[in-house]
Parts: sequence; C-alpha cells; structure tokens
Amino acid sequence: MVAPHPDRAPEEQACARRTIELIGLDKTPLDDLEAKDRRWNNRREAWDMAQHALQRLQGHDTEAMRDQIVETAQSKGYWSIWMTVFADDADMRQRLIAAYPGTATTCFDAACLLVARPGGRL
Repeated sequence: MVAPHPDRAPEEQACARRTIELIGLDKTPLDDLEAKDRRWNNRREAWDMAQHALQRLQGHDTEAMRDQIVETAQSKGYWSIWMTVFADDADMRQRLIAAYPGTATTCFDAACLLVARPGGRL
C-alpha cells in the first residue's frame, strides 16, 4: 500500500524505502492482529474515506462540502493520504496544508505542489 513515488531519484526512493521499513508502513495484514499491527487498517480506512470524499465532492462541489472534507481529514488523520487523493485539486491541497498545524508551507509552491529541495531530506 505504501511505496516510494516512482518519479523520485533512486537515492530518494532508497531513503523512502528505509523510512517505510523503519516505521512499519510495509507491514501486511495478518489473521491475528495485535493493536500495533492495526496501523495498516487505519491507513486503509483513511484512504477509503478520502476516496469517498473525493467522489462526493465531484458530485457536489460546494464550499460547505470542501470544509467538511477538511474537518474529516483533520479528525481521521493521515495527511499524506488526503494530499495524495486530492492531488489534482489545488484548492483542497491548500486547505489541507493550512488545516494541519506544523505543516511547513515553504515546502509547497503556489499550486500547492512540493518544492524541489536539492540536497534536502525527504
């Protein structure tokens, strides 16, 4: 479910893979889950919620719907999932960036896309 972005440089992909392995984002579900192993399901639920929210927005694009999606994203968490699902909607990306305290706005350009940081860390 979680993998390095294929457009990243090989060294960035390697760093991302190590990070994914370090924090356990590469785990797959087992039949007998312990609490610590349920993170994959929480991510899957967030992904499903974000996909459903996108479909609803496409059918009913209003200010109130956009506000509700941001509130749902804040409540559920998994900011990167919401940013990925709404990758083609600059307004939603801007709202998500603004909604999560501590998000470095300098990491994004005017279209709310990631800014290249040569030599920077992922």
